[in-house]
Amino acid sequence: MKKTPRLRVLQIGPDIGVRGGVSSVEKLILSNVSDTIDISHLPTTFDGNRVFKIISGVFSWIILPFRIIKNRPHVVHIHFASRGSTWRKIPLSLISRIFRKPVILHSHGAEFREFYLNECGRLRKIMIRRFLNKAKIIIALSHSWKSFFVEHCGILEHKIVVLTNPVDTRRLIPPSQRSFEKEPLEIVTNGRLGRRKGTYECIRAIDSLDHEIKRNIHYSLTGDGDKEEVKKLISSMNLEQIVEVHGWLSDEDLLKIRAKAHVFLLPSFNEGLPMALIEAMSLGLVPVVTPVGGIPEVVKHMENGIIVKPGDSDEISRSLEILFSNRNLLRELSIKARLTSEEFDVTKYISKLEILYHDFMVS
Repeated sequence: MKKTPRLRVLQIGPDIGVRGGVSSVEKLILSNVSDTIDISHLPTTFDGNRVFKIISGVFSWIILPFRIIKNRPHVVHIHFASRGSTWRKIPLSLISRIFRKPVILHSHGAEFREFYLNECGRLRKIMIRRFLNKAKIIIALSHSWKSFFVEHCGILEHKIVVLTNPVDTRRLIPPSQRSFEKEPLEIVTNGRLGRRKGTYECIRAIDSLDHEIKRNIHYSLTGDGDKEEVKKLISSMNLEQIVEVHGWLSDEDLLKIRAKAHVFLLPSFNEGLPMALIEAMSLGLVPVVTPVGGIPEVVKHMENGIIVKPGDSDEISRSLEILFSNRNLLRELSIKARLTSEEFDVTKYISKLEILYHDFMVS
């Protein structure tokens, strides 16, 4: 009996060891595709300084033709964000098309709107639109991002597929020992620390809480970014006893902190759809977030989380007071958050992605 040929996919994006949501998605794809697909990975950047990232990007342009000749992929799947990530991927898309390989572009950039609309002149916009339009398929993280690509970049609607970021709900399970009774409220923020993520508003919100509540909460921030600046603000407000700043943690250490938490706090000014949010909801953390990017398509106010306005530390503070005082609401929102995350389970995600891949199968 003749064997069915396996689909070959070349995935291009940051090294899977790079800190961030894109590499997390790449890892989930690489480890969960079915055995009907041969998938390989070409890294375009590694953690390091700007010069090292540029050198890594240029090297990926040189190596790509050899990888195409060797692996003979049916489709090239390119992950991109904004700024340097976009410019690194434009030559990779062009090289793939020179070798007559169809390209799927997978958009992740939380700041792509700001980058495209406000930082790019006419010529750069033309280059980016051409880059996007030459792809066979564009994967967007939400319907709001799909609308952006249609309205501002001139992409035909049928070329855009919405695939919300996945989560491994089999691994990220709410801990059985978590209690919602009257005890210290554990709050956590995971990811990059800084203005875009609303980190400073979070600290100010903690500072403005009632004294009695302050004595009964603990706030952990994990990740990279403006770590030292955040520590200085915490110190200036004398919050060292209740606010703790960690660096970038291993998956195991991060899970330990998340397992103790009740609330996931991320009042960002812009987003794609944060992996940290979907992961936190899978663990049963109650999200307190802003209605930016794809977030309002996942988090519904007072149904499975709390929505606050970007930049409003007072509203963040009030939300934390509500969750501290009403433990029944805290428990209910936690259960609903977990149920919502199951809609984004990686097995469902991979099924949809493989349908896209198989459309490019060559007999």
